[in-house]
Amino acid sequence: MYETHVDMVYRLCFTILKNRFDTEDAVQNTFIKLMHYSKPFDSPEHEKAWLIVTASNTCKDALRRASRRDEPLELQRDLLAPASADPAGNTVLDAVLALPLKYRAPVYLYYYE
Repeated sequence: MYETHVDMVYRLCFTILKNRFDTEDAVQNTFIKLMHYSKPFDSPEHEKAWLIVTASNTCKDALRRASRRDEPLELQRDLLAPASADPAGNTVLDAVLALPLKYRAPVYLYYYE
């Protein structure tokens, strides 16, 4: 399950946290929560949805902790862009990343995932 979904979870966490190191921690914590989850999933869609919700909540918790530390979160947009994307198409990704968090995650999930 890790190999199947790690890229999707990483991209989702990165859109929220905008920091490679915090993203790696959030991905790790998401899969640790998965290891402790004891109920079976009904379908592959259910497990993907569970991972999306859990990753999103894990990232939001990390942002709350970061706001208490008052440390800036850095933007590393190039890690998010697909390898096949051309540089001219990055203006759309820039626009998505400029959205407030409330809109950024749903737009990213709908159009990129």
